[in-house]
Amino acid sequence: MKYIYTGIGTVLIALIISSITQNWSFIYTIPGILGAAALVLGAVLSGAFVSGDRLGRNLTMETSESRDSRQSRMNVLLLIGLVNLALAIIGYFIIENF
Repeated sequence: MKYIYTGIGTVLIALIISSITQNWSFIYTIPGILGAAALVLGAVLSGAFVSGDRLGRNLTMETSESRDSRQSRMNVLLLIGLVNLALAIIGYFIIENF
Protein backbone atom coordinates (compact mmCIF):
# COMPACT_ATOMS: atom_id res chain seq x y z
CA MET A 1 0.00 0.00 0.00
CA LYS A 2 2.81 2.44 0.71
CA TYR A 3 3.94 2.24 -2.93
CA ILE A 4 0.47 3.29 -4.06
CA TYR A 5 0.61 6.20 -1.62
CA THR A 6 4.01 7.15 -3.01
CA GLY A 7 2.57 7.20 -6.54
CA ILE A 8 -0.43 9.23 -5.43
CA GLY A 9 1.89 11.65 -3.64
CA THR A 10 3.89 12.04 -6.84
CA VAL A 11 0.74 12.82 -8.80
CA LEU A 12 -0.37 15.32 -6.14
CA ILE A 13 2.99 17.10 -6.36
CA ALA A 14 2.65 17.11 -10.16
CA LEU A 15 -0.88 18.52 -9.78
CA ILE A 16 0.40 21.36 -7.60
CA ILE A 17 3.19 22.13 -10.07
CA SER A 18 0.72 21.96 -12.96
CA SER A 19 -1.71 24.35 -11.29
CA ILE A 20 1.09 26.84 -10.53
CA THR A 21 2.52 26.77 -14.06
CA GLN A 22 -0.83 26.23 -15.83
CA ASN A 23 0.82 23.43 -17.83
CA TRP A 24 -1.45 20.44 -17.27
CA SER A 25 0.81 18.01 -19.13
CA PHE A 26 3.00 17.90 -16.00
CA ILE A 27 0.33 15.68 -14.39
CA TYR A 28 1.44 12.76 -16.54
CA THR A 29 4.97 13.87 -17.45
CA ILE A 30 6.44 14.01 -13.93
CA PRO A 31 5.09 10.61 -12.73
CA GLY A 32 6.02 9.09 -16.11
CA ILE A 33 9.63 10.23 -15.89
CA LEU A 34 9.94 9.19 -12.24
CA GLY A 35 8.31 5.84 -13.00
CA ALA A 36 10.62 5.14 -15.93
CA ALA A 37 13.67 6.13 -13.88
CA ALA A 38 12.60 3.87 -11.02
CA LEU A 39 12.08 0.95 -13.42
CA VAL A 40 15.52 1.45 -14.98
CA LEU A 41 17.18 1.63 -11.55
CA GLY A 42 15.31 -1.49 -10.46
CA ALA A 43 16.45 -3.30 -13.60
CA VAL A 44 20.06 -2.25 -12.97
CA LEU A 45 19.87 -3.56 -9.40
CA SER A 46 18.38 -6.83 -10.61
CA GLY A 47 21.27 -7.41 -13.00
CA ALA A 48 19.11 -7.34 -16.11
CA PHE A 49 21.75 -5.50 -18.14
CA VAL A 50 24.71 -7.78 -17.45
CA SER A 51 25.61 -11.10 -19.02
CA GLY A 52 24.77 -14.36 -17.33
CA ASP A 53 28.31 -15.30 -16.37
CA ARG A 54 28.94 -11.88 -14.78
CA LEU A 55 25.65 -12.09 -12.88
CA GLY A 56 26.56 -15.57 -11.67
CA ARG A 57 29.93 -14.37 -10.41
CA ASN A 58 28.32 -11.41 -8.69
CA LEU A 59 25.80 -13.66 -6.97
CA THR A 60 28.44 -16.06 -5.70
CA MET A 61 30.63 -13.24 -4.35
CA GLU A 62 27.98 -11.36 -2.37
CA THR A 63 26.65 -12.38 1.04
CA SER A 64 23.07 -13.39 1.55
CA GLU A 65 22.43 -10.24 3.58
CA SER A 66 23.64 -7.96 0.80
CA ARG A 67 21.69 -9.99 -1.77
CA ASP A 68 18.51 -9.67 0.29
CA SER A 69 19.10 -5.94 0.71
CA ARG A 70 19.69 -5.47 -3.03
CA GLN A 71 16.60 -7.49 -3.95
CA SER A 72 14.50 -5.55 -1.45
CA ARG A 73 15.60 -2.22 -2.95
CA MET A 74 14.99 -3.62 -6.43
CA ASN A 75 11.44 -4.69 -5.53
CA VAL A 76 10.65 -1.30 -3.99
CA LEU A 77 11.92 0.56 -7.06
CA LEU A 78 10.04 -1.71 -9.45
CA LEU A 79 6.77 -1.36 -7.54
CA ILE A 80 7.06 2.42 -7.24
CA GLY A 81 7.94 2.62 -10.94
CA LEU A 82 4.95 0.53 -11.99
CA VAL A 83 2.54 2.56 -9.85
CA ASN A 84 3.92 5.85 -11.18
CA LEU A 85 3.71 4.67 -14.79
CA ALA A 86 0.15 3.42 -14.29
CA LEU A 87 -0.90 6.75 -12.79
CA ALA A 88 0.90 8.62 -15.58
CA ILE A 89 -1.05 6.66 -18.20
CA ILE A 90 -4.34 7.29 -16.37
CA GLY A 91 -3.47 10.99 -16.04
CA TYR A 92 -2.62 11.17 -19.73
CA PHE A 93 -5.97 9.78 -20.78
CA ILE A 94 -7.85 12.03 -18.39
CA ILE A 95 -6.04 15.23 -19.42
CA GLU A 96 -5.97 14.57 -23.15
CA ASN A 97 -9.58 13.38 -23.45
CA PHE A 98 -11.27 16.11 -21.39
